Amino acid sequence: MDVPTALLLKLDRYTYDREISNRLVLKVANNNPGKDGHWCAEKALWDIERDRY
Repeated sequence: MDVPTALLLKLDRYTYDREISNRLVLKVANNNPGKDGHWCAEKALWDIERDRY
């Protein structure tokens, strides 16, 4: 899956770990088949921001 590096860097600011960021994106991808990597990364980022604030 092709995930933009910029979105992974944004996720890394919350998780402090690239492996965790990748797992979050993969979990979103598994729950939403047919969506591209950009959408999955945006969704993972949105989920973290929603839960954090």
